[in-house]
Amino acid sequence: MLFPSHLLIALAAAFSADLSLAGALLGAAFPDLVDKPLAAAGITETYHSVAHSGGTTAVLTASVAVIPGMRAFAVGHVLHILSDLLQVMVNQGKDHWRFLMWPLDFSDDPLGLAPVEWFRYYIGTRAFYIEMAIDVLSTAYLLYALI
Repeated sequence: MLFPSHLLIALAAAFSADLSLAGALLGAAFPDLVDKPLAAAGITETYHSVAHSGGTTAVLTASVAVIPGMRAFAVGHVLHILSDLLQVMVNQGKDHWRFLMWPLDFSDDPLGLAPVEWFRYYIGTRAFYIEMAIDVLSTAYLLYALI
């Protein structure tokens, strides 16, 4: 899913649930802010790794019980992971959920593509159109809520 869509979804969710907007936006940005540079530097083999893993998601979600201020961050993070999961499964099929198992297992096609290559691949796919519909609905909700 495209980075702005992650932010838009988190913003709509935070607004509707009366969560910290900054916390939700940071949580939604976190997976890409961590994993994209790691892959670009050659530290990991895929652009969905450490921060996109189920382990990281579980730890962040569990942290809400100990650190109540983490709720908005965790919501943003979980929404990012779920939207990426939707995109990957729609475009690549049911076996591509395995990026959540990183580093034990992962599906690297097309998650191993650099961001510009991935963008070229993604535009026009089924998941792209689903994402655009989600963006329109999120934007409509925000406009309605603000008016």
